[in-house]
Amino acid sequence: MKIRSATKSALSVEMEFHDSFWGTNGFLELRRFIKQSAEFAKELTSILQERSELEANYAKSLSKISSRLARVSKDAVGTLANAWIGVATEMEQEAELHR
Repeated sequence: MKIRSATKSALSVEMEFHDSFWGTNGFLELRRFIKQSAEFAKELTSILQERSELEANYAKSLSKISSRLARVSKDAVGTLANAWIGVATEMEQEAELHR
C-alpha cells in the first residue's frame, strides 16, 4: 500500500494496481477488472459511433442549407447580398469540417 498527499491538508490512500490481485480473491478481482474494462470499451465505441453519425447528418444538413442560401443570395440585390453569399460559403466550409 502506498500513501501520498492528495492536497495540502488531506492524505489519500492509494493501492497499487498490482497489489489488488494477491490473496484468495485475486483471480476474481482481475476477472472483474477485465470485464468492466471490456464493457467500458464497448459502451465507448457505441457512443463514438453515434457521435460520428450525428456529425455526418449535421454536415449533410448544413451543406444543404448553405446551398440554398447561396442560390437565394446570388439573385439578391442590395448591399448585403455579398455578405449572405459569404455566410453561405462559411457554412459550406463548416460542413466540410464535420465530414
